Amino acid sequence: MIKQSFCRIGMEQLGQRTPAAGTSTRGIAGLYTCSGACLRTGVCVCLFVCGHVCVYPAIINCDILMTYYNKSIALFPCKKSQAPVPYVNRALAHESIALQAPPDTPTRQHALQAALDDLAIAIQLDPKEFTAFFNRGNVLLRMGDFTAASSSYTQAADLAPGIAGYRLRAGTLYYQIGDTARALSTVRGVLRRNPRYAEAHLVLALILWEDGQRTAAEEEYAVATSLDDELGAGMDVVRRVTLWPPKLYDALSRFRAFV
Repeated sequence: MIKQSFCRIGMEQLGQRTPAAGTSTRGIAGLYTCSGACLRTGVCVCLFVCGHVCVYPAIINCDILMTYYNKSIALFPCKKSQAPVPYVNRALAHESIALQAPPDTPTRQHALQAALDDLAIAIQLDPKEFTAFFNRGNVLLRMGDFTAASSSYTQAADLAPGIAGYRLRAGTLYYQIGDTARALSTVRGVLRRNPRYAEAHLVLALILWEDGQRTAAEEEYAVATSLDDELGAGMDVVRRVTLWPPKLYDALSRFRAFV
């Protein structure tokens, strides 16, 4: 059994509503109970729209899922058009195993490295497989390699410019590595195309706050929390519904301590 979980933020970015529970994706990834829409990779669309870790960490037995992905790779080794997909999916399973392990343990680090290895194969098989670049960015972010993560997110966003969450994630990493001007420009660009993207408003609020633009920051924060009340909840909730580099979470703590 797979625990059901939905990513409302991701679905909003697609302009869709979360459907009734029980809607599944296609193919191997049909093991996931997802939000009712999937990309060609067959994995929950939420993982690609906003990077929100909403489904795969809830897997009760990752070994079973890994068995399916291993079989998928064995069955379709010669179909290049499909070849990257099982590797991307198996990387997600490796990442799930890592998230269930205690921080800074060999199990966690080994699983994250295994995810990177699978994603490297996927990218080699298809250099335009944008989901592989995005998921590689997620893994690198978890490993603390922020410069490499920013590069992966940028590549994903360039390959799939219609997915706002990819570009937003790149913007958060620009901020983490100290390029505030590029971060601001990137997040504002996302909001010009997606004015109701709540998380983007929150990210912009925090960058503006740290940049000394306090009034504008408070206005953006108000917009973000009016669009999505979870973003105004406690830090544990915000951490659950977002995947940011540490500098942004620190900025949110300082913002809330002041206001």
